[in-house]
Amino acid sequence: MANFKYKQLADWLKDQLKNGTFLAGQKIPTESDLAEQFALSRRTVRQAVLMLEEEGYLHRIQGSGTYVTERAEELAPEKPEPAAPANKLIGIMLSGAQLYIFPEIVRGASEYLASKGYLLNMMFSDNDYNNERKLLGNLLAAKPAGILLEPVNPAMISYNYEVYDQIMQKTPLIFLHKDYSTLAPALSLHDREGGRILTDYLLDQGHTQIGTIFAFHEQTGQSRYLGMLDALNARGISHSEELEIWTQRGKVEDLFQPTGNLPLMRMLKKATAIFCHDDRIAYMLIPYLRSINVRVPEDISVVGYDDCLYSTLDVKITTMTHPKIQYGVNAAKAMLELIESPETFDITKYEVMPELVVRSTVAPIAGAVPVPEEKQAPETEEKTESE
Repeated sequence: MANFKYKQLADWLKDQLKNGTFLAGQKIPTESDLAEQFALSRRTVRQAVLMLEEEGYLHRIQGSGTYVTERAEELAPEKPEPAAPANKLIGIMLSGAQLYIFPEIVRGASEYLASKGYLLNMMFSDNDYNNERKLLGNLLAAKPAGILLEPVNPAMISYNYEVYDQIMQKTPLIFLHKDYSTLAPALSLHDREGGRILTDYLLDQGHTQIGTIFAFHEQTGQSRYLGMLDALNARGISHSEELEIWTQRGKVEDLFQPTGNLPLMRMLKKATAIFCHDDRIAYMLIPYLRSINVRVPEDISVVGYDDCLYSTLDVKITTMTHPKIQYGVNAAKAMLELIESPETFDITKYEVMPELVVRSTVAPIAGAVPVPEEKQAPETEEKTESE
């Protein structure tokens, strides 16, 4: 498999020389950059670069880097246009919002695509619209066979909507970490259903005053919040805005500072449990609660989401699963089907339902009787008058 990957990378580099992405005399990305971009080992990247050096496409300058030779374009053989995708390259762009689970997603996609003769090109937008637009332009210049895209601020109307639309005109596109989209297929994680399941578990433990900490610009947060409301509404339980905190990914830490903790302090006066956007936020919240003498789960219960490393460290957090590696594999499978059979493509077959993982951060409310779901009265047939 490693040999196959380095040959794929070598072919991709040759394609970049041919289409003018890398010009004569230009320095190519470092081995570290290429390894990160394509989720490969540096050893594999080094093999590909050495192969092109031996063939005369590249040359190395000690202490400076690797450069395109002046005759690289002449050496690149002309290739006939194949009936299949001209470039066996799939681009994946992640926003960076899910940094702690992206390696497993990329690993799953990369390994599956490699087994089918494709190379994965990985990019990060850093949750910035301008970066996203620029990187998508660079990616399109490489003429990929398809693009897997986690949009910037996926719950918001994107400034780059027209860019997505342009991509759709000529390149297969699948959105990641979105439950739905009217523009392109979206590989759903069923976050709304996951939010309902997790809330039902809290309700079964007697918790009816559930605080929430969610990132408002991420569709995962909005969907999980709606799932919580679904569970509450099904049991006729109201929800107060005083129990809600909406934040931004880069500002979560502010909630645990003396100058920014007022919303959390207000929530703690009423909540018996807190539903966090993900395990990372739950992992940050629990030591803060301990620092102000609030015990978990004796005084308050805490749940996260994603079942990542944070949920299994010193505190074992009750959470919902994220398919991670399987999500990457399924995204890759979906993309290849979209490329090969667009007329019959059905993305729903690649969706994975989340599952509850019960650990040690939830305690039942002593003496509480769980509120059952409200049942609608059965419809009765209207009686007709006797003739």
